[in-house]
Amino acid sequence: MSDAVTVTATAAIVVSAVLAIRAHYLGPRALWRVYLFKPLTTVLILLLAALAPTLDSRYGVAIVVGLGCSLVGDVFLMLPKDRFLPGLVSFLLAHIAYLAAFTGALRYQAILVPLVPYVVFGGGMLLVLWPGLQRRLRIPVTLYVLVITLRSSARSRPWALRSAQVCSWCRTRYSPSTGSDGAFAPAGPRCSVPTGWRST
Repeated sequence: MSDAVTVTATAAIVVSAVLAIRAHYLGPRALWRVYLFKPLTTVLILLLAALAPTLDSRYGVAIVVGLGCSLVGDVFLMLPKDRFLPGLVSFLLAHIAYLAAFTGALRYQAILVPLVPYVVFGGGMLLVLWPGLQRRLRIPVTLYVLVITLRSSARSRPWALRSAQVCSWCRTRYSPSTGSDGAFAPAGPRCSVPTGWRST
């Protein structure tokens, strides 16, 4: 992939993301722009990853699969009806794909070494969420927290970073996702989930 294509695609991603964020703050009158530019941003990132030279590797394929699942999750969560559970499952599958990408041929002990702080963080996040979760969401949310904990532990390894050759946009968007999941999850429906996912 040439530098010109990379620069052009990156610029398109930035423009699309800015338009999506702006549309979100314009309110209901710009809802169609959210429906357009939010998934378009992920599609552009997906295309950029698909054009990367490592697509023929396990890492590249797993990243593209993860981005595809993330795109589906984005669409589910922005729909006007309550599609939180399908969205959660989509992002769960995405994180499993990212886990496969970031572990590769790594040995289990290499993943377990940095796992402790992530287990503490994930466990704390689950404790905060648990009292307000509907029963039907407890198992998928627990699995989701478990997977992002393992994925983040694997992603923290320095040589995992060195082996990652897919576009920097993929790393930039998904590296901080554990922190963002932890920050937004307690807010529930106020943070991109259309209707209540907490128990009433």
